[in-house]
Amino acid sequence: MGANHIITCDTGRYPFARVLAEDIFHTEDLSQLHHVVQLTKRAQGTDATLVNADNMAERALLTGLAGDSRFYTLYRAFASRVIAGMVGDKVSYSGAHIAPALMRDAAERLDRALGAAGRA
Repeated sequence: MGANHIITCDTGRYPFARVLAEDIFHTEDLSQLHHVVQLTKRAQGTDATLVNADNMAERALLTGLAGDSRFYTLYRAFASRVIAGMVGDKVSYSGAHIAPALMRDAAERLDRALGAAGRA
């Protein structure tokens, strides 16, 4: 695999956009996040032009997530099932190795959650 690679996945099984929109950015449509930020800035009486500080503020929301959040559980399952096989099980996230047992646990938790949702 080269330095850049587009990975396709089942967004029903790995709903990153929905989880990010619901749990972190609190918007119905993640593709509209930039408009939400602009509206918020206008409501605060500031210039609505998007700048790097806006990006950094949104990224900061991710750093406050607990390791067992829906996003990280989903991410570890994706890393375990999709990415690890592509790179020989050597997966790193933010410079920290994700233990295979932790990834398997995340994948199993995702399976249970998806199974419960399917039965509901």
